[in-house]
Amino acid sequence: MCVAMAQETQQKGAKHVPEDQKVVAGVLALLVGGLGVHKFYLGRTKQGIVFLLLFWTGIPALIAFIEGIMILANNKQLL
Repeated sequence: MCVAMAQETQQKGAKHVPEDQKVVAGVLALLVGGLGVHKFYLGRTKQGIVFLLLFWTGIPALIAFIEGIMILANNKQLL
């Protein structure tokens, strides 16, 4: 039963991120998130590339700022 639940969670893209990595990802999102650095750090390369390609619009910076706050506030939905 536990194995099936773990596989289902893994298929949905959710993965366990250690607490120290959450803090680093949150700080990276706040400082240089507009370039997608926090996405690359968390292993989400495709999302990081999108952030990197669109950084000049300023939209990724706004999204990263919000994500950084949510990560540091320990919101489990982002990780």
